Amino acid sequence: MFYRDKVINALDEKRAALDQLDHEQRARLQELLGASDALTGMTAAALRERLAPENAPGALPTDEFDRVPGIRIRFSEAWDNLTAMRHWASGTLADVTVCAVDGSQLPANKDFPLPVAAVQIAWFTNRHTDDGAYEKDAHVEVLTPQELIQGDSDASLLVALHRYELEIARINTFMREQSARGEQAVALFDGSLTVTFAGAYPDEVRNRYRAAAVSMLRTSEECRVPLVAYIDRSRANDFTTMLCHVGGISRSNASLISDTAVLDRPIDDEGFWRSTAFLCQRPDVANEENYRDKQDGKSYGKEICFTYLKINHGRPARLEFPKWVLRAGILDRVIDWVRAEAIVGGGYPYAIQAADAAAVITFQDRQRFLRALEEFGRTHGIHTMQASSKQASKERRRT
Repeated sequence: MFYRDKVINALDEKRAALDQLDHEQRARLQELLGASDALTGMTAAALRERLAPENAPGALPTDEFDRVPGIRIRFSEAWDNLTAMRHWASGTLADVTVCAVDGSQLPANKDFPLPVAAVQIAWFTNRHTDDGAYEKDAHVEVLTPQELIQGDSDASLLVALHRYELEIARINTFMREQSARGEQAVALFDGSLTVTFAGAYPDEVRNRYRAAAVSMLRTSEECRVPLVAYIDRSRANDFTTMLCHVGGISRSNASLISDTAVLDRPIDDEGFWRSTAFLCQRPDVANEENYRDKQDGKSYGKEICFTYLKINHGRPARLEFPKWVLRAGILDRVIDWVRAEAIVGGGYPYAIQAADAAAVITFQDRQRFLRALEEFGRTHGIHTMQASSKQASKERRRT
């Protein structure tokens, strides 16, 4: 039960601290906005030189930085109505294959003596052809205790890792298939190309995350199939970290201010836009050994770029992509595909929505999984796959 009044009272007790933090954040935001304005007129070379003493400056400008006087690139298209917008999107995506992958997981249930977990990934591939051809499918794997008990790693970490590896394996398969077809395509990844989140994990788990991410970057470059990671509500602060270094701004509490808070400010005739592309250089990425490919020795620590994309009235989305897309001169085209896919989806890429809907596991699905485990155990005489009396009681009350 949620006790709203008690929560309000608890917040009132912390009001002074929250007010002070809000005041500090507003002041810090103004400093960052000033530092952002100071970038106007600087060249990419000059900015890189300013940041040269920093091992992990957060971000570095790409050559695209010299393309416009500011850091926003306005889109030239303007539509009078939704029909015209959708017509543009349809034409832009014609014969372009878009694929997105998502996943869900069922952790091992502690009420079963024999811990068994499951991972489900699903993918949606739309070829945007006149015949409306698309593919929506899923893959399920059950994880046995042998796979869930490895060294000191927590079982839940291993389930999430396995899901991540399966998602990336499916994206890699798509990119290889599209390379063989020789068709225009883009792979959308619902997440980040970096694995900063795994920094505190055990070495084995962290290294497997990095190896999987590197395999995705390598496959994209080898197959020449663009890869775009789409982060809808990013709290990343790579750009603001760079501004702190450039403007001599204290980073105390600055990490609470996201890139989108600085980039997404009201301006005259705002329209929709994207930021110029930057190279991600947060600490774990700037250490090139962390993203070194064990196959060929190449490091991808300076191969992950990002831009922010404003395509609706919410905060900009963060897009990450391998640097080869920028070197190949196709970034604008790829951004247009992502924009068009978001228009089709009503403000969020349709392919990602479809993959998520196919992959999601509901509470009812979880109950069905547990019953399936128990039935399997009874059928094959595996007594350690029988639920405890506590679990049986839960099932009676919740179903």
